Amino acid sequence: MANDSFTKSRSKLVLDNPFFGTLCLRLTPKATEDVDTGATDGVSLLYNPKWFEKLKPLERIGFLAHEVMHVVLMHHTRRQERHAQKWNVAADYAINNHLIQNNFILPKGGLVDDQYDNMTTEDIYNKLPEPPEGDWQILLDESGCGDVLDHPNKATNTSSIEAEWTVAINQAYEAAKQQGKAPGGMESIIEDINTPKLDWRAILHRFSSPRGNACSSYASHS
Repeated sequence: MANDSFTKSRSKLVLDNPFFGTLCLRLTPKATEDVDTGATDGVSLLYNPKWFEKLKPLERIGFLAHEVMHVVLMHHTRRQERHAQKWNVAADYAINNHLIQNNFILPKGGLVDDQYDNMTTEDIYNKLPEPPEGDWQILLDESGCGDVLDHPNKATNTSSIEAEWTVAINQAYEAAKQQGKAPGGMESIIEDINTPKLDWRAILHRFSSPRGNACSSYASHS
């Protein structure tokens, strides 16, 4: 029954919001009770069938769009050494305002706060106040939207993971635009995704290498 509900929800997302729906099709659905609600690592989309079945139809679609947005914003590769649960909270705040502005209905308890509008996930992470109980997981348990997990190959293959998703995201956006169904506010996100980022870890490695020409080598490319 839950599998049928998932398939129907995903099909509805593809028809009504092809940008999100097309990208959702790239994630392998896995019904499992190993998660309380749902999660994605950029490869799979995990969902607890008992929890999913209790959601209203529009909340199911909102949950799928939420997990897709984690991947669009590369949350599965960007965490680095940050606290995992706190990163998840910041990521949810970055996502949910955008989804609500695009008329998605989120599962009850979704983390939403206007003060985080148009902020990067990293900036939100740095601004987040400590929860009263000191436990970020409590906020996540109440948020009702699921988790973002690190990509299983993140440690060795981040660049190729992000490059593959960047191509898919651009293709999905162009297809949605041609149908007149591009989500609002997505253009600036796409532009940011397409903007090359400096790999500061690689630069620092070059400066710390024993070769004496690191500075001149860097200067010649600046």
